[in-house]
Amino acid sequence: MLKSYRFKDTKTGDVVQLGKLSYLWACMFGPIYVALKADPGCVARSLVFSLSCAGLFVVLLINLNRVPQTIQAVVLIIGVIALAFVHSLKTISFIVNFYRKQRGRWSVRVD
Repeated sequence: MLKSYRFKDTKTGDVVQLGKLSYLWACMFGPIYVALKADPGCVARSLVFSLSCAGLFVVLLINLNRVPQTIQAVVLIIGVIALAFVHSLKTISFIVNFYRKQRGRWSVRVD
């Protein structure tokens, strides 16, 4: 499910790799990670998505009192893990889509 990517610049030979650990960095640092790995033009979309994930987290916390107290901790843990997982997948997809749009310059390899 968590694919590794290797992007190679056909002109200069530069290589950019996104491995399993990249998903963790993307989850924690979102737009900053996108700025480091891709074009700064992708940062705005990543920032909007990160803010919406933060908003969903706040909504989860606000509505947690509607869940029975016996399972609140479980719902909170599953909710946070699900949000982090979706955030990291989408952040990596911003980077992958950036390199795929530049097919003439970058070759994309999925490992």
